[in-house]
Amino acid sequence: MVHKRKILKPHIMNYIIMLVGGLLGIFLHSLVKVRQINRRLSTETYRSVFAEYWRSDWSTVLLSFAAVITAMFISTEFLDIKEDTPTPGNIAQLLQYKIATFIKTTFVIFGYCADSAISAFLSVTEKKLKDKALAGGIDPDKN
Repeated sequence: MVHKRKILKPHIMNYIIMLVGGLLGIFLHSLVKVRQINRRLSTETYRSVFAEYWRSDWSTVLLSFAAVITAMFISTEFLDIKEDTPTPGNIAQLLQYKIATFIKTTFVIFGYCADSAISAFLSVTEKKLKDKALAGGIDPDKN
């Protein structure tokens, strides 16, 4: 008896590609952020900034991961767009059509806007490293 290998369904493969792409983006941005902090703090090594970033800003990275998962969640609304569907004529019908078509996207935007003020205060790595330098008698702002 010959067993056929199951090939992943195309939509599952899309999710895998989106997840890998999102994770690569998170990692790339983290490295850029670490490099920026390291350039501003001449008292620290790249390794120490990298370690402090992952220790202190894990919540920011977790939020980035949640954003990737959220984008994957709403992606079906964009992947399943049918181009042959006529667009409504007046503005009220158009808004109703767009909100109904992109309901997940609409609620993600509402949720993001409601929480955006909190996320602006999550990065703490640079402050901790500056405090460490000041405690050691070094002003990191004077390069």
